[in-house]
Amino acid sequence: MGKWETVDAKYELLPRGQYEYHVPEAQLRPVDLNSNKKSPLELYEAMNAVQIAQYARADQNAGDTYQKAQSLLTQAEDYQARKEWRPAIMTAKEATQQAEDARTISLRRQQQMALDEERREAAARQAAAQQAATQAEQEAAEEARKKQQAEEQARLEAQQRQAAEQAKQEADAARAQASAEAQKAQQAAAEADRLRQQAEMEKNQLREQLLQQFNAILPTRETPRGLVVNMQDVLFDTGKYTLRNPAKLALARISGIVGSHPGLNLQIEGYTDSTGTAEFNQKLSEQRANAVRDFLMQQGVNTQNMTALGYGENYPVASNDTSAGRQLNRRVELVVSGEVIGVKIGVPPTSNAQPLTVPMQPPQPH
Repeated sequence: MGKWETVDAKYELLPRGQYEYHVPEAQLRPVDLNSNKKSPLELYEAMNAVQIAQYARADQNAGDTYQKAQSLLTQAEDYQARKEWRPAIMTAKEATQQAEDARTISLRRQQQMALDEERREAAARQAAAQQAATQAEQEAAEEARKKQQAEEQARLEAQQRQAAEQAKQEADAARAQASAEAQKAQQAAAEADRLRQQAEMEKNQLREQLLQQFNAILPTRETPRGLVVNMQDVLFDTGKYTLRNPAKLALARISGIVGSHPGLNLQIEGYTDSTGTAEFNQKLSEQRANAVRDFLMQQGVNTQNMTALGYGENYPVASNDTSAGRQLNRRVELVVSGEVIGVKIGVPPTSNAQPLTVPMQPPQPH
């Protein structure tokens, strides 16, 4: 009696093709079914499958899988020789499947190699065609160059023949052209000067118009830095940076004016008197400038056109020795500048000013 043995079988994940392959009769070794009539049909199928896989060059293109098929066929034949029919049938079936897998792998690799070869040939043909096209273009360019050279030579010869009779005409034409160009240059210079004067006049008119409009809202003066709109301390709560309603109304009107002229820039500067510590005054001036900036931002003024700075008790406009002077020093100034009014973007009165660190927020819908 035979014995059962564990078969270590490994299948490759391949789609199963049809088990059909045409082998030339001269290369096929027929299986003698009469040699051992007791041999199972599965064993003959395995033998045929291995032959077909070999004809498909599986031994070259799928060596590992093909060797598995041969090894399994040998095991099946050993089982059959020992008359262990059941393991012989199972092993023969596995050998058949391994042979079919080897055949499929081989055919696919052959197809891939054929495809690669076809691609290489196509690339070679394309390169040859490209080279031929490049050569043709070069020849055409050379021919065009020669033609152009010949035409240029003919033109030069014609010019030389006509040079004597055309000399006077060309000189007259040159003088006329120079005169026309000089006149044109004078006209252009005059027009440029007119436009410059007109632009300056428009800037002055706009600056005067804005001065009047801002003055109708808050005290405003014209300076080399631009138009300075003054917000007195009375527009804030004492010692705080909260805007009172009159301040909001005034700033709302100012935002409408600024919004009508996109080229305007605002530099918002906060100042305090000398009462209290320098640290407190610096922070309060920054907070007040920041509050004005935030409110204008909410009113739709472009944040890219605004800068907020705090100067604390620096740069007083009056003496801090009197109550009236201290009140004048407690202020927020809006420095309005921009090329549209002929004033470059406003700068602080000194480099000692510290920019506000409070981040600007985008305006909210209102």
